[in-house]
Order: sequence, then structure tokens, then C-alpha cells
Amino acid sequence: MSSLFCGSAIKLAANVAGVAVAIQNPAMAQSILPVAEVLQAKIDGGSDNAVMNVLIQQGITDLLGQVSTNPIIMIEANAVLNLLNFDAVTGKLPTINNATIREVVDNFMTGMKAAVPAV
Repeated sequence: MSSLFCGSAIKLAANVAGVAVAIQNPAMAQSILPVAEVLQAKIDGGSDNAVMNVLIQQGITDLLGQVSTNPIIMIEANAVLNLLNFDAVTGKLPTINNATIREVVDNFMTGMKAAVPAV
């Protein structure tokens, strides 16, 4: 898969996952937004990539724990994770560069805001 297509696919999957969260659980979307904004600020502030990988791993783990009983959100979240080469056996992501983390967070937030404008 070309990196251009893969990047576009990740953006689209993150956007759709954000829409699914906002539609299925607007309260969760409200609570996720401030966390996502912190991640964006840390990346913009030049945060170390190793730190960002720990934060995104923890954020994904927390999100999956909260939505594990919602098949719609799980399907959309798994689409993003598969594109990021998530290891389902270990529950770990490979190291992701800050630009990709930023794209995933940005598009996830865009999806949430599009689905629930008050988010």
C-alpha cells in the first residue's frame, strides 16, 4: 500500500471513528475532546516522540476499555488500529511518528465535531 493511500486511509478511518463515538456516545465525545487537545498541544510544543507514543497508547487503551461493549465504535476503532499496525496479541502499537499521531488525533476530533457540532 502506498504511503499516500495509507495516510489517507488512516485519516478517513480516524474521522469515521470520531463520528461513531460522537453519535453513539456524545458524553464520551465531550470528555475526549480536552484530552485530544492536550495531545495536540504536546505535539505542537515539540514533545518527545517516545512520550507521545506512551500517551497515544494509553489514550487508545482507555478508549477501547470504555467502548468495548459498543460494536459500532469497536469496528471503527479497529479500522484505525489495523492501519496503524496495532498488535492485537500484545495490545501494543508500533512506534508512530508525531506527525501521524497528530493526523489521527486531528481527524478523530474533526469526526466528533462534525457528528455533534456542540462537541
